[in-house]
Amino acid sequence: MDNENLIIKILSGKANNTDIRSFNDWLNQSKKNEEEFYKLKNLWDLTHPTFDPQSIDINKASKSFFNNIKKRERENKTRKLITFIYRVAAILFIPLVLSTIYLYTKVQQRNNYSEIIQAYQTINIPYGMISSLELPDGSKVWLNAGSSFKYPIQFDEKIRKVELIKGEAFFEVNSDIEHPFIVNTENINVIATGTRFNVSSYPEDENIYVSLDKGKVEISGTQYKNILHMSPGETICMDKKSNTYFIDDKTCIYNRYAWIDGITIFRNTKLEEVFKRLSKIYNVDFIINDDEINSYPYHATFKNESLDEILNIIEMGNSIVCKEIKNNTSYKRKYAVSLKHKQ
Repeated sequence: MDNENLIIKILSGKANNTDIRSFNDWLNQSKKNEEEFYKLKNLWDLTHPTFDPQSIDINKASKSFFNNIKKRERENKTRKLITFIYRVAAILFIPLVLSTIYLYTKVQQRNNYSEIIQAYQTINIPYGMISSLELPDGSKVWLNAGSSFKYPIQFDEKIRKVELIKGEAFFEVNSDIEHPFIVNTENINVIATGTRFNVSSYPEDENIYVSLDKGKVEISGTQYKNILHMSPGETICMDKKSNTYFIDDKTCIYNRYAWIDGITIFRNTKLEEVFKRLSKIYNVDFIINDDEINSYPYHATFKNESLDEILNIIEMGNSIVCKEIKNNTSYKRKYAVSLKHKQ
């Protein structure tokens, strides 16, 4: 699949897991690719806002899209970018019309059927980045690096349901007792009404973490016989394999979601976990050459430091060496971590 069609799938929310992996590979190959994508995404967001199938004006939408292209052409004389955008518009215009007509017809049929037709958007955040968005009810969501999140364009009449496909998200949910807010993950469901909480559910991690800042949440899942009730200040750690959990009420909750402010906090965190988190934040790989290093506890707070600065600080406090692998064939930076006395 060429890059143009791949980007179209990403922007239109129709990408599958294979497409997402291919996109992430392409995006991280160079800074130029990243800049090109986000220029296109900004224009896409301006001309393709979240829409209501009953009120969308196709002629107005298409006119707005092409007017924005002409405006960008005057501002930026890069002919390659303009040519690509026209090709995207030509490819997507007819499917957009057809899909809107289809959705509009289905919505009209709701007068005769009890079925509610839902349209969804999926957001994919590459490693090395974070993002935020506002949901249809005004609730806010922050998405950490490597996350995939799915939500409806419009919530139905009974519940507000979203899906954290993978990754980590912080939710600031508008209070509505009559319409519960539900976050589905692969292993559990988190049910809230109005609250602030963080959910971490990366597929490569052994545990799922739910941290409650304010309000109340309930946790349910097929592997749990009873619904778990959380109180502010608590973090529930769930083991995916054993289906067991424990409650941590001693760790400062802000430490769990400080990432939304660009802050990385480690409090007696094993270096194995430290390097896992740094790998996601900076989109790099670490190879731990000595197992002993994994168990070292680490305590630090970082904000706006570069990866090299962070690694220098970790080296000084732990008698280890983080050396970049220069002959790395991967597009990602890779580091070997070893004990200093073995160098």
